[in-house]
Amino acid sequence: MTTVLYDIHDAVATITLNRPERLNAINPQLLD
Repeated sequence: MTTVLYDIHDAVATITLNRPERLNAINPQLLD
């Protein structure tokens, strides 16, 4: 499963943290 998802639409980028099993808590991988 991908931990960080991103989408670019026009001039807007959306970044999504994808760790629902951990309630999207920050981990070392997300900090990089």
